Amino acid sequence: MTDIKKLTHALREEHGTRDPFAIARAMGMQIIVCPLPESIRGFYLMLFDTQLIYINDTLEGAPQAETCAHELGHALMHPDLNTLFIKANTDMLVGRYEREAELFSVCLLYDDCFAEDC
Repeated sequence: MTDIKKLTHALREEHGTRDPFAIARAMGMQIIVCPLPESIRGFYLMLFDTQLIYINDTLEGAPQAETCAHELGHALMHPDLNTLFIKANTDMLVGRYEREAELFSVCLLYDDCFAEDC
């Protein structure tokens, strides 16, 4: 597993911010806030050579930032993995990848990361 705490610390140091939107944009990722089904807060997709983060337009404030950070985690740790496709079309479990992205989000956004795995 990626050392998530070190990764998020390095990103904060390099970019001088915890803002996942600013970090993603500085890394050349496109962020698209648009209507999505209520059950989907966001998702990450690599399309050709373009990294895309989609965020449900019903989210605002902290939930929107948390979703962006979660998807940024997928972009950095699981760039070739499409969890929406896997969930819909296979029997493969994606829980590990979702937990890693969630830990990334917490460690990036908050001062103290209390999670043992972070």
